[in-house]
Amino acid sequence: MKQAAVYVGRFQPLHLAHLETALRALDHCPRLLLVLGSANLARSTKNPWSAAERRAMWRAALAGAGVPADRVTLRPLADHFDRERWAADLRTTVAAALTGQQPVLVGHAKDVSSEYLGWFPGWGRLALPLLGALNATDIRRAYFAGDLTPPQVPQAAWTELLALARRPAYARLQREAAALQAQQAQWDGQVRSEQRLLYAAQGQVWLCRRQGPVGEGLLELPGFSLPPGTPGTGTCFDHPGRSLGVPAVAWVSRVSLPPEGSRPFDLSLVAARPRLFFEDHAVLLQRLLFPQV
Repeated sequence: MKQAAVYVGRFQPLHLAHLETALRALDHCPRLLLVLGSANLARSTKNPWSAAERRAMWRAALAGAGVPADRVTLRPLADHFDRERWAADLRTTVAAALTGQQPVLVGHAKDVSSEYLGWFPGWGRLALPLLGALNATDIRRAYFAGDLTPPQVPQAAWTELLALARRPAYARLQREAAALQAQQAQWDGQVRSEQRLLYAAQGQVWLCRRQGPVGEGLLELPGFSLPPGTPGTGTCFDHPGRSLGVPAVAWVSRVSLPPEGSRPFDLSLVAARPRLFFEDHAVLLQRLLFPQV
């Protein structure tokens, strides 16, 4: 059976170490599947570029490196903030994209974000070494500080960075970055808790538009912050990666009346337009309202 490399990442943005890893994977395998994570999350300082924009980065960079387009397949992958759901989704994505080929998972164990490399015992492993000390978090920080063409990013991918910088979203994300930096500086180390209120009826769910610099304009469940140490009610969502800022646990409880300040939105938005929602709110709504999916 022919082998195909599977390289999973957010690539926010694609940088030179990502590209070099892909090229080395293609030295070992005739085909490469690039899986673009967090494809269902709203534009934020953590995930500034959509899956389509990251696909364009990759296509331009690979073409610039002389890689034939038919050797590489790109597929989006949603975040579920749940290990089993995410792993099952990746297996489905890989099976659909690599019919009759043996998947070989590409990567190196560097921190907790690499744990997934051990979740697929039936797959091969291509443990490439860590290539340099490039860090997408540092690149994003510099980008929102005004470095629009960072040297760590392939020149062929700059088109998408410059395109975002010309859009109103860039100024919004700069404000978000500054607010999150201030939040982190003031953090006392305690996990925050918030109570969220869920009212759904007749094919609609009642939501608010997010105010303030973090997630401005995105849809969220109405709610309020809880005092430190105070447990909320309902279902707890506590994935460590769910919050853009300092760690936060969300408690979601159903209520019998529309919460004050909320208004109805069609439930179809949850599945059809998840990138309209703040943080993991589309995911938790899907979990609570469509548990069979």
